[in-house]
Amino acid sequence: SSTTTPSTSSSTTTPSTSSSTTTPSTSSSTTTPSTSSSTTTPSTSSSTTTPSTSSSTTTPSTSSSTTTPSTSSSTTTPSTSTPSTSTSTPVKTIPQCTPVDGGERIEIPLSLIATFTEGVSSRDGSALSVGKIANNGLTMGSVSFDLSSFTGQQETNNVWVYDSHIFLTVMEGSEGSDEFKPQQTLLAAIGVTADAVNTVVGQLTSEINLKDVTGEFDPISEEPRRDKEIYASFTETIQQWISPYNKDSNVENNGVALVNSYLDGSDPSTDAKNIRYYANETGVNEPMIDICYKVVKIELCSPGFEEVKVGVEMASVIVVDSEENFNNKSLSHGQDVDGVVYRTVIKFDLSEFADNFEQYSIKEAWIHLNYLEPSAGTFEEQADRTVNVHRITTTEWSEGSVVYGDIAYDETPVGTALVEKSRLGGTEFTIRIDELVKNWVEEGTNTNYGVVLIDANEDVSSRVPLYADNETRKRNITSRNYPSAVN
Repeated sequence: SSTTTPSTSSSTTTPSTSSSTTTPSTSSSTTTPSTSSSTTTPSTSSSTTTPSTSSSTTTPSTSSSTTTPSTSSSTTTPSTSTPSTSTSTPVKTIPQCTPVDGGERIEIPLSLIATFTEGVSSRDGSALSVGKIANNGLTMGSVSFDLSSFTGQQETNNVWVYDSHIFLTVMEGSEGSDEFKPQQTLLAAIGVTADAVNTVVGQLTSEINLKDVTGEFDPISEEPRRDKEIYASFTETIQQWISPYNKDSNVENNGVALVNSYLDGSDPSTDAKNIRYYANETGVNEPMIDICYKVVKIELCSPGFEEVKVGVEMASVIVVDSEENFNNKSLSHGQDVDGVVYRTVIKFDLSEFADNFEQYSIKEAWIHLNYLEPSAGTFEEQADRTVNVHRITTTEWSEGSVVYGDIAYDETPVGTALVEKSRLGGTEFTIRIDELVKNWVEEGTNTNYGVVLIDANEDVSSRVPLYADNETRKRNITSRNYPSAVN
């Protein structure tokens, strides 16, 4: 944060997924982050009760005595008992997400439902079905959930959704005069408002209305003979509406579509029997989602100071003891499971503070990195990693040619932060570097040659953090169809 006297400067942030230094100033800028998705596959369990059989036998005992002249003897006839046998049918367990440390789990019932039919302009707000039956257009169900409690928190926090499921109940029986075709219901976020859904034949389930498929229920191989609860992973879907990076990456929540897909690959418009779901009923049949999430505080400037986000001039990952350049690879630090040790070099564009006629008072400053995921490895190979920031003293280096031997640095760290092994991918990671930026901008005691990120324990191997570099972010922005001007 900085106070500028007088305030006449403005800045535009050059986007970069890799990192940026947040230096408060009287000017402001906007950085568009990249996003990432993940998908959690729910686990299932089954149980079979195996009966036990017990038997008991009493061994007969015989006693005899002679008293002259009579003899008596007695025998106890042994008895054997065998209990009845019972077996329970295996039942598929409906899962619940498990909150991470510091997180919570909530359940949210559906708020709106509708069924759209090809060739019909109006929608049915009382039923929920998917599929194609004779003499009727292809139908697509839709459900939506009120997530305002989450989006409201994103004004001052980031919300990380780790895991989520959607729960529906299939109704007994199907509509239609043709044979039932084995099918599966897919999930895809709706890209337009309900009023704008195009129901022209051939357009209903196209990209005109829907985004990519982000989930699927288990296949249904025969016409439902009873009500049945089913579920699907909802994590990737909900992370579009509640982006773990920040609120600026949220996609508008228009609900999720239920679309049929025949298992034999037939065109979805082929006549068969449909699948119906319970819609407005309460209790066990009520559609709902569960969400396991964590609220993470956003680093903000202190009151009375304004914030400016400056861009990255150069950034690259380097490999210890290697003479090879690794520009455009994901940024990282630490020793991975293969024994390769990574460091990251970054130089920030501080031209925003180059006006000699202004005085700057720096309050706080952070490096911002877009955390993608841990490097390859097993669950057991995950570990917390601590990263230190060091001031580079090398006067000249270029991201397109820099190698390990090119970088000299001050051995005293100017910032440090912990990367938890449980951190969610696609989230913003910050490292505070107040004093360094003061030296660069306010006091001018050091020249800005950049920083190098070095793991605090390079001798220990584990899966290491991966962060987006410049080119990675540009690709992500483009793939998300952000305004081209951002590039």
